[in-house]
Amino acid sequence: MEFETLATGYGLVEGPRIDAQNRLYYSDIRGGGVFRRGSDGKIETLIPERKSVGGIALNAGGGLIVSGKTLAFWDEKTGNLRDLFAEWEGSRCSVSTI
Repeated sequence: MEFETLATGYGLVEGPRIDAQNRLYYSDIRGGGVFRRGSDGKIETLIPERKSVGGIALNAGGGLIVSGKTLAFWDEKTGNLRDLFAEWEGSRCSVSTI
């Protein structure tokens, strides 16, 4: 079995997902950010500086659901990030502690 290095220079990579176009999504928990590596090897920064993203889900309607200090939706068409779940019983929460 042979291994190929797909990307380097990250603090702690988490949440790998592959979409129908064979693009790899992943996050850097320590350095921050959510990234996508295309089948051509090009790496895009989708959500810069978002730290503690340990979970990434591909949304059926497009975009991503990402964890972190909140649970958020990233819209691929607009590039906007919108919190889906940020409070519990009136207090700000961290998704990782729920």
